[in-house]
Amino acid sequence: MLLAYWELLLACCTIFIVVVFSSRPRLVGGVLFAGCAILVHLILLQQKVVGSFGGHFLPGTLIVRVGRVVLQSEEGGLVHIPFAFAVVGATGFGLIIVGELVTAGISHFYNWVHLMMYSVGAALSLSMGMEDVTARTKSRVAAVRVRNLRAVCDPLLLAASGALQWTHVHDQLPMAVMMHTTLGKLLVTLAAVQLLSSLAHERSPANGGACTILRILHASCWTINGIWLILIGVLLYINHEDEGDWGLMNVIAAHGIKPKTDDEAAGVFLVLDVLLTVLLTSTGLLLAADQGGGRGGGRGEQDVEQDMDGVSVVEDLLPESQTNQKR
Repeated sequence: MLLAYWELLLACCTIFIVVVFSSRPRLVGGVLFAGCAILVHLILLQQKVVGSFGGHFLPGTLIVRVGRVVLQSEEGGLVHIPFAFAVVGATGFGLIIVGELVTAGISHFYNWVHLMMYSVGAALSLSMGMEDVTARTKSRVAAVRVRNLRAVCDPLLLAASGALQWTHVHDQLPMAVMMHTTLGKLLVTLAAVQLLSSLAHERSPANGGACTILRILHASCWTINGIWLILIGVLLYINHEDEGDWGLMNVIAAHGIKPKTDDEAAGVFLVLDVLLTVLLTSTGLLLAADQGGGRGGGRGEQDVEQDMDGVSVVEDLLPESQTNQKR
């Protein structure tokens, strides 16, 4: 094996911490690009299982980072990144496409499905950087058009990716089918929440109660999807032997701990996913409040201090007539 098991775990933990928590975008972009290059290198060396793990771990880590960006922003629906990083992301997906073509070709239908998945990822990466381009042109009309276009196209791309995960048989093992099907449903849910959040931020102030809650929900949906991808890699594809699949599920089964159904196992790991998401989201909100006076959390501490009339966040969601009656 090219990488020892402990070395692989250490490298993955380091990549996750840097990508998710670093405040230096250039460092994050460099680490992700290096990770994609290493992944392609392993695929070209026929390290299939490590390649399968990396193909889930790296996108999952990136998606968790996106959730953190959404949580700390006031845009709500759309994710904005510098165009240079968008190009890096698209190039990373392009490298994976090259690795797929070189090692697997296009002789099977599932190869085409994989190419579609990576193409959607590249398109989303470029879309996230388009508003950086319009900002440089200083054209307000172009900026509005791009934002409106992204508000529709980004959820469509996410839903398309979810449909591919939902319908494509990545791995014929029942547990793998169940986890990828669940991933597809989570991506479709993310697409719906993103569209709803974009609409809400167009109609209501970003620091209002409704937009704040939707922004937290939107960020949580990104995080849930990212952690789920990482769990797929760890549970099914991480390997420390020369032959055969090895994952956490196999270790659990080797000790006689087996779920009665695949649905039961997926439910347990989905709960674990939610718990980790709640932890990361709560931590992100606390850090955002400390650094920016409530930025990303909507109603900051100054807003709460000025809100002396006792109106709660829940009342912000009520019609004006009902709010007046309560007062």
